[in-house]
Order: sequence, then C-alpha cells, then structure tokens
Amino acid sequence: MPRIEFFNKVDVMHTISRSFQDLQTLRHCGVNDIVSTLYLPIQVKEPGTARDLYDWLMNAEVKRGREAGVNIHPAIGIHPMMVPTDTKVLDGALNYLEQALKTKKAIALGETGLHRGTPEEFISFKRHLELARQYNMPVIIHTPHEQKGELTKVIMKELQKHKVERALIDHVTGENIAIVLQDPRRNIKIGVSIQKSNLSKKEALLLYKNYSYENRYMMNTNAGNGPGDILSVIKAIESFEKAGFQTRLLKKLCYDNALDIFGGILREPFI
Repeated sequence: MPRIEFFNKVDVMHTISRSFQDLQTLRHCGVNDIVSTLYLPIQVKEPGTARDLYDWLMNAEVKRGREAGVNIHPAIGIHPMMVPTDTKVLDGALNYLEQALKTKKAIALGETGLHRGTPEEFISFKRHLELARQYNMPVIIHTPHEQKGELTKVIMKELQKHKVERALIDHVTGENIAIVLQDPRRNIKIGVSIQKSNLSKKEALLLYKNYSYENRYMMNTNAGNGPGDILSVIKAIESFEKAGFQTRLLKKLCYDNALDIFGGILREPFI
C-alpha cells in the first residue's frame, strides 16, 4: 500500500457496487467523504426501478457508509448508459427523480451526460440540467470513451445554455480537456478518473503538467462494478509527490476543489 497523506480526501465513485471492506479501506486511507453516483450495468425499463434506486442510494447506502466510517453523499440521476429507450419510461423515471430531489437527501444530480448521443440520452441530459438549475444543485456529467471530443462539445454547449454554475465534467482526458477549459468558470471542474478504462496515474500526472489548472482539476477513482482500483487516487498522490508537487496542491486536487462545488461536506482546517 502506498504512503498515505494525512489530509482528508473526497472521492467520486459508485459505492453501490463496492464492498463494505472497500469502504473501510478508503476510510483508512483518509477518504472521509464519498460522492456516490448512481450507476448499475442495467437499462431502466420501468420508472419504478429508478425510484427504488434513488431510495436505495439516499437511505440504505448512506447508512452502510456510516457503518463503515465514511460519509456517503448521494448524487442521483439516470446515467446515460442506463437511459431507457422508451420515452414514456424515461418521463416517469425523470418525474421520480424530481420527487427524490425534493427530499433534499441528495448532494448533486448525476451522473448524466452523453454516452452514445442518442435522442433519449439528450432528452434525459437536458432535463437533468433543468433540474440542476431549478434546485441550485451541482451536476456530475459523464463524457464517453468514443466520440469524446464531439460529444463533449455538445455537453459544454448545453451546460452554458442552461446556465448551470457548478459541475464536474468527469472522465476528462487529453481528448477533451481543452474543450472543457474553454469554459473559464472556476466551478466547472475537470474530473480525472484514474482507472483502467480512463487514465493511468502517469497519464493523470502528465495531464496536470500540461495544463496545470489547480483550481479546476479533481481526481477520482470512479470505482464501480468494473475492475477499478479503489486506491488509484492514493497511488496517484504518491506519483505527484515523487514528481515534486507539495501537499497543499495535492489537497486542492483531492479535497478543496470538490468542496467548491459540493455543498454539505465539512471543510477541514489546513495546518
């Protein structure tokens, strides 16, 4: 296990696919707060499925985190890879989403965004942005593996159109970081997912060296049902340290920048 820095850390991941022991390991490594986004490898085929998933994440999952010693902050939405192809089902799932937001148990909307760029994904994405604006909430936005640059341009255009002020544009790589940074707003953050299907820790380090937007850059594991490494951010911190970066900067990339956009997480004093 890599050397563990003493400061608190915030991760963004899909906790419902991770074990209780994983949560305890993260706590041991200083991850006190997890923004848990809703994703399972299924397509929503009934509105009630979405309703049950929202309820699960906002209640049972928060309780499970508390028992493991971490604060799980729910982010609810319809992941673009889960968007139903039946628009009536989608409408019902989105209506349940708004009802769930009214409980004020969620910290953010998402993941939303575009994966293949289907009409149903676009309908869902725009509705998420409308809700984010209406309820003054941050939104976590998925950018895809394929057509990454093209679909990121569409995402950023809609984000500006809907005047959403706080967002994490997640899974950013060298293919789309310049597109995201065309929006100069500090609280439109760059989500750097350090996992096998996105970036390695070396690639994450190179991306930071090339762009160095310390107030915009946020590292996360994006750990879920796949082969993600729950310690990938901890290992990346070690790589940044070896490259000469100081703890104050690392705390920005793993803690402070997350607090800029996610309300409800207590800010620790930095000594």
